[in-house]
Amino acid sequence: MVDPDYARAVHETHRLSVAADDIGWFYTTNGFFGECEGDVVCNVSSENELNGWYLRAYPRGRHADESNGDIALHLNAAIDNLQQFPAVLAEFDPKTRCTDLHESLDPLTAAVSASASTRKAGALDALSRFAQLCK
Repeated sequence: MVDPDYARAVHETHRLSVAADDIGWFYTTNGFFGECEGDVVCNVSSENELNGWYLRAYPRGRHADESNGDIALHLNAAIDNLQQFPAVLAEFDPKTRCTDLHESLDPLTAAVSASASTRKAGALDALSRFAQLCK
């Protein structure tokens, strides 16, 4: 694994080059160290920091479809896993955590919506499943 800060710095150095989209995609798919381990907010925040960043930087990028597909895949897997462990999901208190959730959920939803991707409906559906936790 490459240090995400290093990958992001390389992207910034070359952000005006032809390779910038692919460098940005490398940063996005490189991920962060550690896991969210049942933290609802962390799951959405991680997607926003990676795939959301990519979609904001490259809404019509070569990897916009892949990015939206990854959002759907990762968030659906996370919420499916959480639903299998109701005690873990119960640790998410809507009264105290919805503001934190929406800090990442809203910009990620906006980035997905603004992207020129044929796969954004799946990503929006996955995001909606997380939004339902705050209804």
